Amino acid sequence: MRIKLANVRVYLYDRLERQDILLNNGKIERVGKVDDSSADKVYDLRDEILIPFPIDLHTHIYYGATSLGVDPEFVIRKSGSMTLVDAGSSGAGNFLGFRRYIVERLKNIRIYAFLNVAFAGIPFFMEKRQFSDIPDIEAADVEACRAVIKDNRDVIVGVKVRLSNDANGEFGVELLKRAKECARPFNLPVMVHFGIPPPYLDDIIPYLEKGDILTHSFRPEPNSIVGKIKELKRKGVIIDVGHGRGSFSFVIAKRVIEDEGEIPNTISTDLHRYDIPLPVSDLYITMSKFLNLGIDLIDVLKAVTINPAKAINIPLSSPDRAEFIAIELVEGKRFKFYDAEGKKLEGSKLIMPKVEIMGENIRLISE
Repeated sequence: MRIKLANVRVYLYDRLERQDILLNNGKIERVGKVDDSSADKVYDLRDEILIPFPIDLHTHIYYGATSLGVDPEFVIRKSGSMTLVDAGSSGAGNFLGFRRYIVERLKNIRIYAFLNVAFAGIPFFMEKRQFSDIPDIEAADVEACRAVIKDNRDVIVGVKVRLSNDANGEFGVELLKRAKECARPFNLPVMVHFGIPPPYLDDIIPYLEKGDILTHSFRPEPNSIVGKIKELKRKGVIIDVGHGRGSFSFVIAKRVIEDEGEIPNTISTDLHRYDIPLPVSDLYITMSKFLNLGIDLIDVLKAVTINPAKAINIPLSSPDRAEFIAIELVEGKRFKFYDAEGKKLEGSKLIMPKVEIMGENIRLISE
């Protein structure tokens, strides 16, 4: 079947360009002017922007096996197809379950994972509070971690470590050292969660190397990234948003964007059971927040497409079929957005997913 996607604004990574796209048996046959007569079906997407399936670099989708896990199928039904990267919900002791019951069961969803340096992943994350992931430093077993990575290189894209007062802070940077030991033989990045100290970001930075990922980068004080982001970027560290229920502040984001002239490399949600519907909601709401904070649309789109794909060395799209989300940029109305501190931002721009294109299958996402 030939399908024409008419009058779309195609995201070309550095610009938007209005084009027609002709799909033939689910693959792209032509980009450019396409006559209606050459297609069996025509979809007019005049007001929409065509992007590859986005990548949410920080989610928690070990659904049913961890307290914070969200059902990946719920995410896809609500927002359309995307690549979901689980950020350390499982460790060496329970990754097999994540692979068997999430990754392999949901073959229609592209799923990757950071393996937690903690043997059991994130077992003690509750609605009102959380506790450290490990009772003893030896539960960060480097050899066990390496063995699981070796056997699951098709799914595991890095190692996760949580370092904050209520999540392993009593061990200082020792867990980070062990996470680096796990990742180094495979040339994988380490994703570092930081928060209320200890440890302080100043203690963490010396151990971060090019390609490592600092998540929760716009968290509120104390222990914010203000004044440190330029040093981190000089080192080649990936600055990731990782919004979550307590790790994103409009105040900090404005200071970094407006005063320091810096923007995140990747925009992610830290989507989990306790930040839906507020303050996170979904990836597109998180993207919209940065658009209303003054970041250019192209930079926002890069932060959920080519930048995270490069950060974890995965393909952005399938070679076997066309995969797109048509998004609408709604402008001129007043929208309310909330950060993790409950502060409100009123903006005039909202990104909405509208149509999912997966080969020959076209699905309306939202009206």
